Amino acid sequence: MADQGIGLPDADPSGPFDGGGASTGNAAPDGPPAVTQDDAGRVVPVMDDAGLGPADGGVAPVARPLSTVDQRIVPSHALEDGTHPNPAYADARASALSQGYGAYTWGPGESAVPRTLDGGPVPALGRNARRILRFAHLSDLQLTDEESTTRVATVDSRGQASAALRTQDAYLCHLANAAVRAINRENAADPVAFTLLGGDNIDSAQENELDWLIGILNGGLPVECDSGADDDLLAGAANDPKDAFMPEGLAMPWLWVSGNHDELVQGNLGVNNTLRSNATSGFCALGTRDYSDPDEIRSGSGFVSDERRKPMFPAELMARLADTDDGHGISARQVTRGKAFYHYDVADAPVRFVVMDTAAEAGGASGMLRRSDVDAFVKPAIEEAKALGRIVILASHHAIDALTVDGGTLGSRQDGAMRPEEFRAFLAEYDHVLFSLVGHSHVHEVRAIETPGHAYWEVMTSAIADYPHELRMLELWEGDNDHYMLRATAIDVDTDGDPLAEQGRVLGIADYTTGWAALGPLPPAGHTNVELWIRKPSEVPL
Repeated sequence: MADQGIGLPDADPSGPFDGGGASTGNAAPDGPPAVTQDDAGRVVPVMDDAGLGPADGGVAPVARPLSTVDQRIVPSHALEDGTHPNPAYADARASALSQGYGAYTWGPGESAVPRTLDGGPVPALGRNARRILRFAHLSDLQLTDEESTTRVATVDSRGQASAALRTQDAYLCHLANAAVRAINRENAADPVAFTLLGGDNIDSAQENELDWLIGILNGGLPVECDSGADDDLLAGAANDPKDAFMPEGLAMPWLWVSGNHDELVQGNLGVNNTLRSNATSGFCALGTRDYSDPDEIRSGSGFVSDERRKPMFPAELMARLADTDDGHGISARQVTRGKAFYHYDVADAPVRFVVMDTAAEAGGASGMLRRSDVDAFVKPAIEEAKALGRIVILASHHAIDALTVDGGTLGSRQDGAMRPEEFRAFLAEYDHVLFSLVGHSHVHEVRAIETPGHAYWEVMTSAIADYPHELRMLELWEGDNDHYMLRATAIDVDTDGDPLAEQGRVLGIADYTTGWAALGPLPPAGHTNVELWIRKPSEVPL
């Protein structure tokens, strides 16, 4: 995949381009309108007499819906403050499940909430409004080698260190595969152009974690998310999370975005030779999983060493990706810098994605952008997009307000690191930057970001690793009214017919309701399913 951007298949000449080489299902401009607005201002299809819209293809859905517009998981147990013992430990986990902490029901869905940057009225939809792109945002998979000797399980807490140990950590590969299945189901019903990762795709920069990720996203070969001792938690094949399984693989291209866990050991420590040696040794100082131990967590010596656990330096990570398939956005230029800065142009739509690597490679879980990288990669990509008449969607792991000069705790101050207000000032003159897609905080959140010159939308997607185990489906619309609209819909992972993924979800709910996930209540309406309107910049012709 070249750094200059790549294209997608040509659009179907029979209908408007939707980013996947197929018709959106919208009528041609000279036919009757295929979409309208309801009383709340939401964009909705024009229904036929049978109650079916163009996207339905005349066939009513039969499978359990994955869109949270239709239904959402409701935990049966109230959210607690962490008084229950940590369910990541074997005995406490059994106790939590017996008390219903992992139980759930299906509740009502959440309709999309139309929003404008200034809180004013939603603009009236034009007759020839059309969707020009549909893609998935898949963030914070955090595929974890939970048996690695670099783990810090004994520091797990209900606060800042709540991700040091997860109740569901052994099942994260299966939850990732369930997310892939969900995207593929969406694609089968309505084409998805590509999947954009959100960072923290793996957990500790390890080679084996990246192998598992690539295997799950590409499919075609068995994946075994196990290291050290060859564990078989339940006699038989493909019946426990340590067994090999056949992943489905995404049915469309995917694009890489780096997070702190992709480049740092435990998402906090810069990779060095000492940590590489520790990771491949048989000694763990701060606790890791040992399935031969009754409590499953222990420290000390006697672990089976494994060379596949070696953490990668950032340039090694970039090289591995560049050599995989089409590179997924990574090429020789990113290998040289050791950072995932690149841009991606969508064919037949005036859209450029500018991908930024906000991991603080010297250490610290918070974000970092250096002025030198902005000047060398981000600024030219944004300015060229303007010259080409393309709007810009930024993509990074960290939100703008998570940018720091030192990476936060366990980091160190770096020359040239930009503060949030500096990056806002940089973006002020670029009114064609309309959206920014981020992750990191493991919640759905939408914010209007003000700069000295204009405002744009920041869209945060929650984690697959943690409850509610949701991704986002994003649709970019041209409203035929001097506005663009980005529809963001939370999509549930598809655990149907996959008992291991379903068990991972149950354990994730238990981690949440006991308070050990430390995520708090779900976000209110207006953050999960939304339609975000923004005025079209004059330089973009469409």
